[in-house]
Amino acid sequence: MENKNYYWIILVLLVLVVGGFWYYQTYQVNPKSEDESSEVKIIDSSDTISNNVSTSTVQIYGEEYEKFLIGTWQNSANILDMTVIKQDGTIENIYDGDLVSSGTWKTEGYHLKITTNGQDKTYTVLFAGNERLQLAPSPAGTGNNLNFTRVIK
Repeated sequence: MENKNYYWIILVLLVLVVGGFWYYQTYQVNPKSEDESSEVKIIDSSDTISNNVSTSTVQIYGEEYEKFLIGTWQNSANILDMTVIKQDGTIENIYDGDLVSSGTWKTEGYHLKITTNGQDKTYTVLFAGNERLQLAPSPAGTGNNLNFTRVIK
């Protein structure tokens, strides 16, 4: 009789392990808002790849990720606020269809440096992809992150 109880205990444990593995594989939280093959994630040099970047994400700097910056971007916080980053190194800020400011941009490592109306602003590029762009003011803590969605004309 005791051997029968051990078989039941082993069977229950086996079902729990297999069920847990299946649940983990099926319902694992792994959001993908864009095709991972087309995204670039820029990280601070003080961060480590193993802690902050999945193995399916490419870490590149400089001219490699500039191609993802170029385009028309709509601010996620205000749909009337648009930023146009041009390949020739110029940038335009448009609000409700009217040009508000224009200037120049360049990248230095993982930083995007923008000069408009004689004022310099530096942002850390947190994410640059086909559909979205996320910037953080630099130095950290000097403002809120900016989230943009690409506008396709």
